[in-house]
Amino acid sequence: MTPSSILPPATEYQVRINDLRFKTSLELGKCEAFIHGYVKPHFAGKVHPFAVTGYYDAVKRLWGIDLQSFRWSSPVPRSLFDLRNVDSICRALASGFRLLWMQPVPGSNEGGAQIQVGHTLMSEEQARDAFSIMRSDILSLYRLDWSKLWPTIENRLMHDPEFWVNGFTRQDAVDAAQVLKAVFPWEWVRRRYRDAAKKPLEVGMWDAMQADQGFPAYVLARTAIGCICKDPGWNYLITLAAACKLLKDYPKGSSLLHRIATEPGHIHQANFSSYLLRRQLLAEIEPATGSGNAKHDMAAQAGNAIFDIEMKALTSSDPARQVTHEIEEKCRKLPSALPRPVVFFVLLVETSIASNHKSWPDQLSSITPDVFERTASVSAVVVGRMFIDSAGGPIKWSFDKFVINDHAHHCVDEQSLRLVFEPNWQRLTYPLMPIVFTYNLTDKADGKTNK
Repeated sequence: MTPSSILPPATEYQVRINDLRFKTSLELGKCEAFIHGYVKPHFAGKVHPFAVTGYYDAVKRLWGIDLQSFRWSSPVPRSLFDLRNVDSICRALASGFRLLWMQPVPGSNEGGAQIQVGHTLMSEEQARDAFSIMRSDILSLYRLDWSKLWPTIENRLMHDPEFWVNGFTRQDAVDAAQVLKAVFPWEWVRRRYRDAAKKPLEVGMWDAMQADQGFPAYVLARTAIGCICKDPGWNYLITLAAACKLLKDYPKGSSLLHRIATEPGHIHQANFSSYLLRRQLLAEIEPATGSGNAKHDMAAQAGNAIFDIEMKALTSSDPARQVTHEIEEKCRKLPSALPRPVVFFVLLVETSIASNHKSWPDQLSSITPDVFERTASVSAVVVGRMFIDSAGGPIKWSFDKFVINDHAHHCVDEQSLRLVFEPNWQRLTYPLMPIVFTYNLTDKADGKTNK
């Protein structure tokens, strides 16, 4: 490379960001982003760091890069000072702020939910109706160190004008982060990414990962790297943080919270225990079964009756078979004389691969009293799900089927069960969104894709 040569970084260099910080601008209606990055030749060569300021115009709803603020942080070849090279770098950075938004298409959608995908500026109505908004292009630019995960998330929650959670305030998200960073430290998030990676020693936040692999590692990493701007996963995380605050002083609650990061089942257990506690129906966390060290997940009280609850989150394509198997496994750990009724709460959870699942009505209809064929120890099965509706806010619970074992040692009636398993909503705003999901997008001329 000669001093006089012009090598536009967009074609000859890799442009990367290694630090991005947002703050409120002194200019009314604008926000700023301080970007530290580097350019590196595609072939082996020296890295050239730089700093530049981006600005967000809230009226135009658009990010721009201030070329006049661009500064090289170390000596660089003279050619890189050429305005065309600087402009090329800034254009690459600006592309990282471009939004991809997804919203449902009105209609019957009998062949599957139709999703409209936009990669342009959004109107206020589109932003409100979109269930997912992200900066997908920033993944190819940002190289954030794992140890900076939580400070970067907190900075975005406070100051990034394009981050928001439907049905919650910005302060709700900030408060939740104070709880969540102790539950899911950056080392845990990195470990979950490494578990799913093909090259675990080189894994970064920008690497591909299904949203339901090690949830909420995906949501946290994608937030830190500036990608996720609106996502139902944050509704779940804010709800979870509130559950942690509520349960920490409840007997045996702190021990449950210490295990939240070990497997998703404990996350669901904490959320549902908190839901019962808010309604003053939680009788105990992890009561003993009476057989060795075995425990149930929780106990609930309905009137004068107390029953033990075994909670199972299932993603099986054959839920009836899986429920039968789980009941048989649990019964091996139960004493012959049960002190009170045992109820299985089956939470049907969607995954990223929807093609492997039966329809919701088919899943419900498959779970019948046949699951009790080999046992009288389990009194009932309640089948439900959790989701975020389009109005946002905390997660919503739905309890869609009650299967009673008429031959159980301790019989329970459906009316008592419905006192405990009661939906926390009276009206829903469609469409409904599962907690963890990713969308496989296909390029179509009409800008639509199937979920």
